[in-house]
Amino acid sequence: MDAVVNNEGLTEASAARALASACSQVGLGSQAADLLRLGENAIYALPSEGVAVRVARADTEDIKRKVVKELAVSRWLTSQGFPAVRPFDELPQPVQADGRLVTFWEYVPPTTSNPT
Repeated sequence: MDAVVNNEGLTEASAARALASACSQVGLGSQAADLLRLGENAIYALPSEGVAVRVARADTEDIKRKVVKELAVSRWLTSQGFPAVRPFDELPQPVQADGRLVTFWEYVPPTTSNPT
């Protein structure tokens, strides 16, 4: 059932369903996904795929415009040499999944720093 139609908010369960659906559509495995953050969006890491997945709260036209703009800004920033996270453009962007928009980004592993 469409998340927008049934008014289900972005929960861990609804985000996981959208993640699984989107990954299936583009040929990625989502079984080892690590939920990094759940807020305005859900952010998952797929380290073995080199991909981070962002699940938006819905797939409305307003959110689609914002998502498309975010992708364009990121592409432009990286083209200018700015150290921004890049969209994972080997995959289609954005993907509609379970009533949400899903985008794929370059996975940047966490760094550990040793304070001196």
